[in-house]
Amino acid sequence: MPGSSTDAYANSFAVEGIRKFNGNGTGTVKGTVVGITIRPTPGPGGFPHFPPAAGSADFSFSFTYTVNEDGTWTSTMVPGSYTETHLTGPRTGQTSTVDAIPPTTGIISEDGKTLTAAHVTTAVETHTYSNGDVEPRICHRSRIYIKLRHSDDDDDQGNGNH
Repeated sequence: MPGSSTDAYANSFAVEGIRKFNGNGTGTVKGTVVGITIRPTPGPGGFPHFPPAAGSADFSFSFTYTVNEDGTWTSTMVPGSYTETHLTGPRTGQTSTVDAIPPTTGIISEDGKTLTAAHVTTAVETHTYSNGDVEPRICHRSRIYIKLRHSDDDDDQGNGNH
């Protein structure tokens, strides 16, 4: 269980992907995650004990968002929408789900083309794998989003879906 020094271990991930804002307070995310799991120091009874590993996965989820008058915004994952397909590493061929990701909050640039986002709280996320494994995790995330191109929904001033 995360937070217990006898059962805890660390891993690190990098993410790239596309976050699509539908313009109505909803959106979707599709991306790829690449991660490493560092060899843990076994606690009493030898747990956890496994070799270091690396792997990658494609993921997607839906979200809702609100934009505030002060130029900040908040995004919340739609519960039950997160799915992952593991491409490389020890979980190759497996799929997984995440029950919930804590909300992120950030700032919108003056021109609306750059957004920041980060967790402002922690929560246990339950990762459930197709082989039956269940892992509780506490994660932290920070992101920078940039507008990639002019969309058909934009007016000449760049207003519209970002």
